[in-house]
Amino acid sequence: MAKTNSISCRRRSFGKRARRLIRQNGDIPGVIYGKGKPGSRVVFEGRPLERLFVHGSGGLYSLQIDDDPAPVLAVVRELQRDPISRQLTHVDFMRVDADEPIESAVTVSISGEEELREKGGFLQIGAREVQVKCLPRDLPETINLDVSLLTPGDQVLAEALLIPAGVELLSDPDLLIVSVIVKVNQEEPEYTPVEAEIEEA
Repeated sequence: MAKTNSISCRRRSFGKRARRLIRQNGDIPGVIYGKGKPGSRVVFEGRPLERLFVHGSGGLYSLQIDDDPAPVLAVVRELQRDPISRQLTHVDFMRVDADEPIESAVTVSISGEEELREKGGFLQIGAREVQVKCLPRDLPETINLDVSLLTPGDQVLAEALLIPAGVELLSDPDLLIVSVIVKVNQEEPEYTPVEAEIEEA
């Protein structure tokens, strides 16, 4: 079963003054919706949430709202970031049911880059996440990709990823995950073009 990340949050008020206070405290507003229930406006502590999403937002989340008796099982539906600072400004969570299939983003975790560089290859990253469909208990925390055996010119598309049993890939099979290139050293010529002609003469 996928690892479930636990997050505490609290209900928030609506209005300009409330939003201003949230920003001043370094917190992040959000909303939890879905499963036929009214949406809940909440606020999260900023730094823990930023750390949690540093490598992607896929996976399951257990949201503890104030002193509610039971946490809410949810997935991330949208992250909003400041276009300049790239800091989180808002997050949308969608409630899920443990017995119903869900669609979610899953981070592609890459290993073997050091071995690849030793062979003269350099990795270009395409998509960092793929979309999948499965039961919440089958949702992988990450999908691993070992690039150590790749060579310059190779590409890995989404269809080549090792998708766990019980998980359906929803992303385009031709979605580029990584490609391998050769880094060319651009060294300055020993002579200028004119000097080279004189040297040849």
